[in-house]
Parts: sequence; C-alpha cells; structure tokens
Amino acid sequence: MTIDFVLLGLCALALFFALWQRQAAQELGKGRWAAGFEVGRKQANAAYLALERRDAAYERLIGDPRSGIGKRIAQVREAAETVPRGPAGDATEAGPGPLHLLHDIDAFLTALLDIYIEEERDANNAQMRSALARSATVFAEVADRIGVAQPGAVVGKNFSIGMSGGRVSIRSTGRHGAAGQIKLAKGDVARFFNDAVGKPRSLMSDKNAGLVCKGFYRVDVKGDPRFGQLTLVAAPPSTGSIYLGLVDQEDDQLMELRSLRRICDRLFQEASTPVALKSAERRARILRRGTLHSTIPDSGRCPSCESDVTTQLKMGDKPTACPICAASWAG
Repeated sequence: MTIDFVLLGLCALALFFALWQRQAAQELGKGRWAAGFEVGRKQANAAYLALERRDAAYERLIGDPRSGIGKRIAQVREAAETVPRGPAGDATEAGPGPLHLLHDIDAFLTALLDIYIEEERDANNAQMRSALARSATVFAEVADRIGVAQPGAVVGKNFSIGMSGGRVSIRSTGRHGAAGQIKLAKGDVARFFNDAVGKPRSLMSDKNAGLVCKGFYRVDVKGDPRFGQLTLVAAPPSTGSIYLGLVDQEDDQLMELRSLRRICDRLFQEASTPVALKSAERRARILRRGTLHSTIPDSGRCPSCESDVTTQLKMGDKPTACPICAASWAG
C-alpha cells in the first residue's frame, strides 16, 4: 500500500514536471516570437521609410516642372539639331558619333517617361507636353542633312534601313557609286519589293510618254550622269529614289536590297505592337489638347496610310492632312 502511494506520488510529480516544461517552452516561444515580431516591424518600417525617401527623390528628379524628364528630352532633341555636317556627326569604327549618342540618350529618357506615365504620375501631362515641344523625328532629319545613316538603323554593306517618322527609310551607303534614299510607307511595301525582283523598264520611255516615273528602271536617258545604272523610284505616299551604282556591281546591290523585305516587315510590325499603339494614342491626346479644333486622329495613326503621325508632330502643330501621305483629315 505504501509502495503504491509512493509510485502514485512519483507519477504525479513527473506529470507536473512535464507540464511545467511545456509551459516554460511555450512562454519562451512567445517571447521569441514577440522579439522577432518587433525586429521585423522595425525593419519593415525602416524599409518603408527608405522607399518613401527614394520615391520622393524620384518624383523631384523626374517630375520637376522646370527641369524634369520632359524638359531634358526636349533639350536632347534641340542639341541634336546642332550636330555638324561631316565625320563629327557620323558613327565611326572608333565609336558612335554625337548624333547617335544623343539618340540613345533620348531613347532611354523616353522609355523612362513612359514608365512614369504608366504609373499615373505625370500630373496634367506636364512632362509629356514638355517632351513634345520638339519632334522625335529630329534625329532622322539631322542624319539626312549631314548624310549619314540614321541612329538605330541596321547598316549593311550597301544599305541602311530604319524606321523614320512612320515610314521605313532605306538609304544607300554610297558603295560602288550607288546613291539615294527611299522612305517607304507601309501600304507601298509589297509594290516596292515586287518591283525590285522584276525586270527594269525604260526610264526614257516613261519620260517621253509623260508618265509619272515610279518603279524599277534602267537609266537610258542620253546625257543623264547616271546613264546605264539601275534605279528604283518610289511612288506616293513613299518618297525618294535609289541608284544602284556601277553596272558591274548592281547584282550585289540588288541582292542586298531585296533581302531588306524581312527587316522592313519587322519594323512595321514593331510599330504596331499594343505598346506602340497605346503610346501613339497618348501622344495624340496631348497634341490634340494643345490646339483648338485639332484634326489629328484620336489613334495618332493616319486612317489612310496607317502611319504613326505623332512622331512627326510637336505641341502647337495644327495639321489638316497626314504629313506622310497627304490624305486630308478634314470633315
């Protein structure tokens, strides 16, 4: 009886000790959790404050009405207009020239502005209006003026190709006496490249017949300094012409020219992505607000030639027709 009582007491003592250990472990766990929670709370608060400081600095840098990103984009485009003619404006083997460097800076700032706008931070479209003080086509226009491939173009042996103000620009590099440039509208792509794989016609015959010259020709007009050469003449809404240079080198020129069809199609596809379409609509909305009774299409794209016209316009412009294909937007 005494032994049973002792065993019962020991069991009770063991149970009490086990319960005490469990409670102590729970209290310790609660203490550790509370301490961890407090540390985590302090770290989260510090991270939040750091994000707030960075956000405020980001806003001051980009959204300043006097020196924000829109103003800087306009200044870069203004600086591009001053690039001189000659080697200083060209891209060389040693590296890109100033026009190409300015174009790359503009592209970076424009992408940053798009992100800023997507976050709905551009109050009253202030930064976009500042950026649109100058047209985005300035880089291609200056490249044409100084006689170099436009920034961002794909440059081959005989031709460079890139997007320029809603059209694809194909420019001769001047190799083997070739020369010229064609700005190709989207709706004219098939005709142009079909002509390039066809048989050249007589330029003299079309001139004598009083026809508007367009298509693929052999220059056979007596006294023409390009006599004997092949030439491609663009038809509206495309513009320009290209001469293929020395007769014994024309096959090489033609082969490369024909191969540009795939790049041309890709450039037009990139200009029609959902992101590009949305950007055109945004620019069109702001350009329309900048002038009374604007006829700029809401989409920013000409309904006739499907080109994004907003890249050719700036704040205050009042076009009544497409700057690319000349189709009227009135009524």
